[in-house]
Amino acid sequence: MITKEHELFLELCKFKKNNKEKLKTLITENATPAVLGELFFNRMQGIAYGVLKNANLLGKTNREFRNSLRNAHRYNLILNNNYYDCIDLVSRILQPHRDKYAMLKGALLCNVHPEGYRTSNDIDLLVRPNDVTIIGTTLV
Repeated sequence: MITKEHELFLELCKFKKNNKEKLKTLITENATPAVLGELFFNRMQGIAYGVLKNANLLGKTNREFRNSLRNAHRYNLILNNNYYDCIDLVSRILQPHRDKYAMLKGALLCNVHPEGYRTSNDIDLLVRPNDVTIIGTTLV
């Protein structure tokens, strides 16, 4: 990626404090296939869609760039809903042992970020060594 594309990529990843004026100057000429590929490769496409939507700049991108980000964001929403269902199921199964484990990473971060920005595909549990057997047996 050239410097301006790299700048755009980084700005599209800043969903809390992005520079809308910088985005506006970079988006038209630098929303290239290389930037799009980096967004997908780094799982930042949902965030990039939200950043552009919130800045009212989606219309400044070409159709392929815009639709790819929009569709990825929609897919992320579906993944998030399915993931939340899985978390609920595991939480119900482990309810009798709720003091013996803690959910980490995706189980917590998906709720911290706006919907469709972050996805996860597994549930990480922190379990004390003495409790591994009871948690494992309960999950089987």
